[in-house]
Amino acid sequence: MGTAPDIEEGDDGCLVAIHAVPGADTPSAAWDPWTGSLRVRVAARAVKGKANAALVSFLSELFGVKVSLVAGVTSRRKRVFLPGVSRDRVLTVVGEA
Repeated sequence: MGTAPDIEEGDDGCLVAIHAVPGADTPSAAWDPWTGSLRVRVAARAVKGKANAALVSFLSELFGVKVSLVAGVTSRRKRVFLPGVSRDRVLTVVGEA
């Protein structure tokens, strides 16, 4: 039994907990059942904000909205805002990622 996905849904979108994994072979996104965060792998290294830019770009493309990084700029644990995206859509899209 794992932890429920860490998603805060509001009227204007969702805040999602992220565990960033820079330097991956291929970008991917999947729920981490132990932490409830979305584990996002990106190819870019964590140098001069390149991994953050790659993470935001990957998630923006995945969800079709302009994603904002709202916390965790220098940490692997981050929070992103997905404007206009419901909790159900997050779960559906990531289930297909």
